[in-house]
Amino acid sequence: MPFSLSPFAPHIAEIVWEEFNADQSVVEQAFPIANDSYLIENDFEYPISINGKTRTKILMALSLTEGEVHQIVKADEHIIKWCEGKEIKKIIFVKGRMINIVV
Repeated sequence: MPFSLSPFAPHIAEIVWEEFNADQSVVEQAFPIANDSYLIENDFEYPISINGKTRTKILMALSLTEGEVHQIVKADEHIIKWCEGKEIKKIIFVKGRMINIVV
């Protein structure tokens, strides 16, 4: 925390750092190194639209195939409720963006 605060409020950052490490100064510390592995997204919360109106969202892995996504969407309780008594004509799936169901 004091690392990110130090360039903007160095005096406050020094006080906070002393509370955690009394024997060192925040100025003497190395700047944190970015780890690119934390930036990779594995999941995405897809908005699910029925006839163009967003009805729900489902969190799914980005690695799923289109067939697996269709199965998950058809089994969701919210989708079943909105499509009750209607035939699903088409499922439009845009990976990493959205899912639209045409009834």
